[in-house]
Amino acid sequence: MRSTILFCALSLAACDGATDAPLRPDAGPGSDSGRRVVGGEDTRVEGGPTSGELCGTIRIVGDVEVPEGETLTVCAGSTVVLETDVALTVSGTLRLAGSAGAPVQLNGDRRWSGITVRGALEADFVEIYDAADGIRGEAGSSIRLDDSLLYARGLSNLRLAAGATLHRTRVFGGGTVRVSGGVLEMVDAEIDLDHPGESPDCTALSGGSLQIDHSRLTNCHCPIHINASDAPISITNSVLDGAAYPVMIARSTGVFRGNAFEGTVAHYQDIGGEIDVDIAGNFYAGDIALLDTDAPDQFRGADEVLAERPAGVGPR
Repeated sequence: MRSTILFCALSLAACDGATDAPLRPDAGPGSDSGRRVVGGEDTRVEGGPTSGELCGTIRIVGDVEVPEGETLTVCAGSTVVLETDVALTVSGTLRLAGSAGAPVQLNGDRRWSGITVRGALEADFVEIYDAADGIRGEAGSSIRLDDSLLYARGLSNLRLAAGATLHRTRVFGGGTVRVSGGVLEMVDAEIDLDHPGESPDCTALSGGSLQIDHSRLTNCHCPIHINASDAPISITNSVLDGAAYPVMIARSTGVFRGNAFEGTVAHYQDIGGEIDVDIAGNFYAGDIALLDTDAPDQFRGADEVLAERPAGVGPR
């Protein structure tokens, strides 16, 4: 079955005028490793296990899996078009190797299912559009997005059971970024849901931790919503604005330092107690930290506010 699919995919590429290229095997298993595709212009992938390299314009018409122990690389400047409801599952490694002048684009004819990561996703200069469920990281996964855009207006974007790393990356529109395990690390990044002060929240943490620096979370009901964390959180040098409550928090420890806050109701809301956070040294619109809590001693340093908005706060 796999050899037949390989023949069809490569034959179509040849009919479209693409030149033959040597297959590029990975270090993973060989005899049962699925399809290895080297694409050219207008490469068509029917679905099934896929690894190797894809370049040019790639149309994926059936569900694709990158097998465990294998790598699929999409080269700089490529456009991947996924048909309606098509899913991409990564059990091995998916490398989306865009560059500053030649990003990789993933989009759909209408709405494709999204990317489920069980192995590793390594993405540089990638633009992802139209996915119903964005990127879903399962337990044990590794996800890195650098210099990228996830555009999910009206859709989901990130669901993370093992955290992720976002550097110089923007998440625009869509639903809440949900973290249930691992660490979501954001540096020079932005989450903008494009509905100031209204639900849903930008993030929701029900396990794991947040490490956010020089970032902006904006235009949602609550930029930082923490039901519980498994490790101390750190929010520094960032902008939390366009919100009713910049922070809703329970069952957590950590630090907020050097941030700029704007909220229409309160800056911090206690949603369950068991809180021990250091909030000294932040700037608040209104010049005072507004706490919605019956136990203000859970928020240490609330009276130590910055008189001016910190220079260089937010993405650099």
